[in-house]
Amino acid sequence: MEIIPSEDQITLHGPPTESGGVVLEGKVAIYILEETKVKSLSLKLTGKAKASWKCSKSYNGKTHVRHAKREIIKIVKPLLPLRSEPHILSPGKHEFVFEFPIEGSLPETVHVKNGCIQYTLKAIADRPFPKRKSTHRREIQIVRTSFPGSVSHLQPINVHDVWNDNIPYEISLPVKSFGLGDIIPVTIKLFPEVKDVAFKSISCHLKECVTYCKPESGRFKIERQWLHFSTDCESLSGIFEKTLHLPIPSESDSVHFDCCTELIKIEHKLKMRVEIESFEDGEKAFYVEFPIIIMPESNNDPDRSLPVYTAEWLPNPHGRRMSLPPSYDCAGSNQTAIMTSP
Repeated sequence: MEIIPSEDQITLHGPPTESGGVVLEGKVAIYILEETKVKSLSLKLTGKAKASWKCSKSYNGKTHVRHAKREIIKIVKPLLPLRSEPHILSPGKHEFVFEFPIEGSLPETVHVKNGCIQYTLKAIADRPFPKRKSTHRREIQIVRTSFPGSVSHLQPINVHDVWNDNIPYEISLPVKSFGLGDIIPVTIKLFPEVKDVAFKSISCHLKECVTYCKPESGRFKIERQWLHFSTDCESLSGIFEKTLHLPIPSESDSVHFDCCTELIKIEHKLKMRVEIESFEDGEKAFYVEFPIIIMPESNNDPDRSLPVYTAEWLPNPHGRRMSLPPSYDCAGSNQTAIMTSP
């Protein structure tokens, strides 16, 4: 047997409270060498979440392990229904199509050190005794991205402050969210108000915080890992301005994308250390930290743009022609488009 989904990955757009959901389509293929009797054929979609972590040792020296589990979804779809007489499949290839509704509120697929959210399709062919059941499994990936043009993800980050009362600085990013494999452009500006200040170096780290939760008991654990970015900044004095280009790994094993589910939550912050030297105070450093969002797909991905659409005349069942709304090109030109709500 073989499970063949129409897409390798299911993409949900927008937050769980706003996503409209999608339909998982595909087919189950069975390859028969000789005439075979089958009592029933079914396909099961399951989604499970689990997290576990070790706690500090108690007074008796034992280490406790906390567990949290959830069954997210379970749907069984009969492809060949059970009946009094078995189905007889002739030699050759047999295909059975399927559809599963995927709600937009479902949590996305997550695989981290001490937990996971995983979706699986399992095909089960029940055969008459004494034959054993034939099964086949396939994992389904569900990812969540922002709506194209989402304001909350595309808004820039601008940090303005003054360190030590005499060094104003600005740090800016063009957007708040980035995809795996993207480059983070960070522009930093220093405006020292005294002459004996020299800029020494900048170090940047991406901090990933993974929180494991057990809601019924209120227990949780936070694990942190750091990704260091190398920078090529040279020592300079006076006003300083430079744009750093920080590459995010494309492998999800190195960096996980943000998520906020019941049992597992992943967040990221970009932390910068700016080292300066002055004649009066010697070498000192200040730190700047701000949240960013890591998504499974880049905001620059052309596949996430609006589909090509042109206005055309279409016939309707009553024999009259109906005009569709104006095309994107028309709406974006100098022509005026009038839209009315239904």
